[in-house]
Amino acid sequence: MKLPQKILLTFITPISDISGIIIPEGNYYYKIHSYINENVIGKLKTKDVSINCVLKYKQIIEGMGNAQSWLLRRTTLSDDKNHPNVPSPKETNRKLLCCTNNTKIEPFDIENICSICLEEIKYSKKRLQCGHKFHKTCIKTWLKKSNTCPNCRSEIRKR
Repeated sequence: MKLPQKILLTFITPISDISGIIIPEGNYYYKIHSYINENVIGKLKTKDVSINCVLKYKQIIEGMGNAQSWLLRRTTLSDDKNHPNVPSPKETNRKLLCCTNNTKIEPFDIENICSICLEEIKYSKKRLQCGHKFHKTCIKTWLKKSNTCPNCRSEIRKR
């Protein structure tokens, strides 16, 4: 696998990385930089900050499976009995990630993340008719292959 690799993780209960960082339940982006033994080294992306986290393979697999279930519920594929059926994270107060060294980090704002490249949208944004935002270059490439929004699958009419 080519590194770094960007993934979406969903935790339905709080977890702790190997250094003691407490990650509340919710949806997060994680950028994998390397693997050592049974650990994955990367950066957990939040709204304004990214922090280094070391997660175990089991946590990555579970988080990706939960994220897949969360994403599938948003599509027409969600009624397929072969897909994972994990509940969405409960609405909790996720204001802070708690670190052992008392560093406090706010969870990121998913509304400002391009779901195509998984990077923060700082400039060159494009809002579709359905209201979802992307980088202009990302959505332009997407719309060459598909005429639907990558998030909600609503049909995009050319203007």
